[in-house]
Amino acid sequence: CQDPECHRPFNLLQADHLVAWSKGGETNIDNILMLCEYHNMKKRDGDVYYKDAEGRFWKRRKFGPDLPCTNN
Repeated sequence: CQDPECHRPFNLLQADHLVAWSKGGETNIDNILMLCEYHNMKKRDGDVYYKDAEGRFWKRRKFGPDLPCTNN
């Protein structure tokens, strides 16, 4: 899982759109994070992932500094 606080293996991951497909997000490598089901569902609870100007993915946390996603 690309969530910086998760260590689930690749075979348990789901391709997840950074910008939701339903909101016009494209299905391409620049808009996809590989997340486990748990972290994919946590986005509905307010977890936020974003991409910076250098193309790196980050997780915005409610408390504490943002964390870089793995495999940037």
